[in-house]
Amino acid sequence: MGARGALTNIVKAIPIFLTQLRSEELREYEVAFAGSALQICKLAAWISVETGDIEGIVLAILSALLTVHSEDSDALRWAQETAQDIADDATRADALQVVERAKKRWRGEKIPGDYQGDTIWQVMQNIATGIGLDLTDENSPLVRDLRIAARDNNPERVLVHCEHLLATQGAIGPTARKIRRLFSIDTAGSKVIHCTMHDYHVEGRELNSAYTEFKRVHCDSCPDAKPRSSDWHYDTKARQIEKAEYSEFVARFLGKPFGLRYTDQD
Repeated sequence: MGARGALTNIVKAIPIFLTQLRSEELREYEVAFAGSALQICKLAAWISVETGDIEGIVLAILSALLTVHSEDSDALRWAQETAQDIADDATRADALQVVERAKKRWRGEKIPGDYQGDTIWQVMQNIATGIGLDLTDENSPLVRDLRIAARDNNPERVLVHCEHLLATQGAIGPTARKIRRLFSIDTAGSKVIHCTMHDYHVEGRELNSAYTEFKRVHCDSCPDAKPRSSDWHYDTKARQIEKAEYSEFVARFLGKPFGLRYTDQD
């Protein structure tokens, strides 16, 4: 499972990473990465064929389709050929339907069951389809936490309120670890809001609830609040600056309350 498992994790991470590059308008990096990603998808599909892993083939096809937005692409041509070559009739039909749905999305057609307006959640749905997971049970802890992971993938909506705010991961329970393993996304666990100026901290299940409490207790009465500029975005540059300035700040909480830590309960 070593090489095969590692490739599977890479394939699952591809659409999420490309979505982040796209949202940050890093077109040059997106195109370059997409080309390499297609080669990884091809290798993952080949290994899946050799090992009889039908789900792995479909997942590779899905991931390849999420690297492009055009019917005139190597990814689509490869996906169609690979889907046609699947020996199992039912799986081949499902894979071909995935290809057709992708083509319709590129043409701007609405697909029944698609979640409109949340690209990360759409990626999650596609991955779930590829690995045979049902996301229709809204009472499922996995579905609940997966929605949290998609919604909290970008903390910009909170950080924009003040230059002293920082959002980090907190407790990571069993369900969050399962989501990270299956979907290669790290934001299903709890979130911690920090004030790097006054050393205040609040942890919550979701980013919004954590910030609501943080704002009520600390920000509303703080004379040092400094909203970010109207054109600020939590892009690659902002992430790099944050890492350089606050790596030591974050490190002192590792394994402790208000820090990244693993727990036995969700």
